[in-house]
Amino acid sequence: MIPREGFVAGPFLEANCDTPAKITQHVSNQLLSAHGTMEQYKAVYNHTFTLLIEDRKKAIDLEQAADFWRILTDAKTGFAWKTKSGLDFLPLWLEFLNAKWSKAINRDLWRQTLAFMTKALQDESLSFWSEESSWPSVIDDFVQWVRVEKRGEAMEE
Repeated sequence: MIPREGFVAGPFLEANCDTPAKITQHVSNQLLSAHGTMEQYKAVYNHTFTLLIEDRKKAIDLEQAADFWRILTDAKTGFAWKTKSGLDFLPLWLEFLNAKWSKAINRDLWRQTLAFMTKALQDESLSFWSEESSWPSVIDDFVQWVRVEKRGEAMEE
């Protein structure tokens, strides 16, 4: 859900986005124009968080983050979080967050999620992850959840 302030006095007003459909189209257009390189995509991805953050808050709610992860990882407008073998991580990520995470999404988690997405596309077994890594704890919990609940022994190192 987009807060009212985003329409009344924020970047969405400047972009003439006064409905959820226009916001979705605006973000999609930004992604299409940035489709050339990962650096451009990353800039749009990170800027999306800035667009969504309400004045004086440091995080966005989970539902809002999930809506925009769906937009940002759509194969037509961004980069799909789906591996070459067909493993689609986004539904797993959203299922995990809805079941196990009740907090808002802060800027660090938003950005680290993109870094994690990129690594997971290169290594769907998630063997790049280790307990010594510096991922946010929710990503640590997600990896363990996927290994135990969703993939069993197939993801073990």
